[in-house]
Amino acid sequence: MNSDDLTQPMPNDDERDNTTQPTMTAVFRLLREVKQDLENHSARFDALDARLDAFDSRFDAIDARFDALEVRIARDFEGLNSRMVEGFRDVSDKLEALNRSRLQTEGDYFGLRQRVSELESKAS
Repeated sequence: MNSDDLTQPMPNDDERDNTTQPTMTAVFRLLREVKQDLENHSARFDALDARLDAFDSRFDAIDARFDALEVRIARDFEGLNSRMVEGFRDVSDKLEALNRSRLQTEGDYFGLRQRVSELESKAS
């Protein structure tokens, strides 16, 4: 006989329920376990996300400190650069003054030697 035959009597409801009951219970138990695992994983992901947010804020603070340090170093280098340029100008001015003094002294010696030569030629 074919089980699809509607003229045949159906097995009693108690017998049919008893055979499917353990399977349905296992399916629902599995679904509850899956749901609980998902909730646990979701909680763990939320905790991980919070930790990543904390790391992100710490990196932002470090980045801000590096930015401040960069500004400070740039300002210090600019100040150092201007002091060096001013120092080189001062050294240049002093070298120029020394060169003028040396040239004047050489000119004085040249004039003195010329006068001594003239005096020696007159004396002879």
